[in-house]
Order: sequence, then structure tokens, then C-alpha cells
Amino acid sequence: MNPDGDLMDRTLSLTLLAMFGAFAVAAAAGAAFAVMRPPAPEPAPRNVAILLDRSDSMEDGRGSSCPALELLTRRAFGIDGVRTGSNVRVFLSGDAVGQRMPVFGPAIQVPRREGGEMEGMDRMLQGAAIRAVREHCETNVSGLQLKRSPLYSSISGAVDTMHTDWRCSEAEPCTLLVRSDLQETEHKSVIAALRARDKKLSALVDALPALDLTGIDVKVCGTGESTEKIDEARATATDAVWRRVLPGVEVSPVCL
Repeated sequence: MNPDGDLMDRTLSLTLLAMFGAFAVAAAAGAAFAVMRPPAPEPAPRNVAILLDRSDSMEDGRGSSCPALELLTRRAFGIDGVRTGSNVRVFLSGDAVGQRMPVFGPAIQVPRREGGEMEGMDRMLQGAAIRAVREHCETNVSGLQLKRSPLYSSISGAVDTMHTDWRCSEAEPCTLLVRSDLQETEHKSVIAALRARDKKLSALVDALPALDLTGIDVKVCGTGESTEKIDEARATATDAVWRRVLPGVEVSPVCL
């Protein structure tokens, strides 16, 4: 018999037992904390603005952009984060005289969305809201297309309003949907860049002022729906100009 060895074995056993006990206590405490920890706060409802370019090159052949507005309203309701508490607001591009940007009636209230799907009465409410937008457009906007419409100042005005009214931020982002062919008629620097080619185009584009789009995702559609003839060089310039002015913008030729 080795008393020293027995004592060492007992000491080691007690040490291991104490360690296992400490681990068990820590694990239990961690599990309790996980159970007691409150769920992460749900992101704030996302607000969406729609800007309709009223220049006559964007009409549907009957002097109206109302079908496109109805489509964009449906698209707005389907954006992730749009739910009860969200606002959808429609802006119209301003006129060439005062460069005012009229607001299209009151903000549209978004029906409730559960799990990303519209259910029952909510689906009916969405349909009613979209029909109301279409009817308001046909009554108050149809036929009001303009020969000259200041697109840059209209987009800038919409962005400023979104920042002021909705406090759009990286934590609580907003979305701006724009239907336009992006053919500016008033802002001289933008017009010059749209007309430029090659090396001169690069210099003019670099000098353009970029808008502050912090917390705002801008998506443009309709660049391929214009009645104005836009050749390849002009299309290249248009893309370069607006990607400079609207950092991170998504551009689609057709509004789907």
C-alpha cells in the first residue's frame, strides 16, 4: 500500500469532481440565461416612396402612367419589411417652371402581412388600396404628362422628404421606386454629361453631385419603356450619370 499514492488519487478525484460540478453549474446558468434572454426586437416597418416620371416620353400611349403606378404599388406592398405600420407614398416629378414636386394624395396604409403572405381580409384590403391608387391616378394625374420634367430635382426632393419624414437610416432603411427613362430636361450638369462621350463623359460624370442615399435603397425601372429614341452611346452615358448621382442604384429596363 502506498499512502502517498492513495492521497494523490483522492485529491485528483476531488479536483475532477469539483471541475465537473463547476462546468455543470456554468452550463445550467447558460441555459437559464438563454431561456430568460428576451427575443431580439423586430425591425421597424419599412417605408416606401414611389416617384413617377411625368415626362411625356414615359406615357403608355394613352397619355397615362396609371397602369405603371398600379404595378409599382403592388411591388411596394411585396417588399420585405413592408407590413402594418409601413407607409407607401407616391410622388410625381415636378414641372419645369417651379420645379415643384407634387405629392400624390395621402400616404397609402399597408394592410397587415403575416409571414410574408397576405391572408383573407388583408388580401382584400390590399386589392382595395391598389384600386384606390389607380382610380385616383386616372382622375387626377392621367393626361398631365409634361414636355419638360426636372428629374434630378424630383429625385432629390423625394430623398430629402424621406430623410426628414421617415428618418431613413442603415438601421431602419426605406425604399424609393422610380419609374423613368432617366432623361433629364433641366439640370444643366446632368444634361451635359448625358450628351457627352468617351473621355469627356468620364470627366463630367466625376463632377456630378451624388445624392445622400443613407438608409435608402433606390430602384429604377422603365429605362427601356421610353418612347424617346435612345441610342447605345446615350444609353451608356445615362447609366454612368445616374450610377454616379444615385450610388448603389438598381436599374431595370422594364417595370415588372
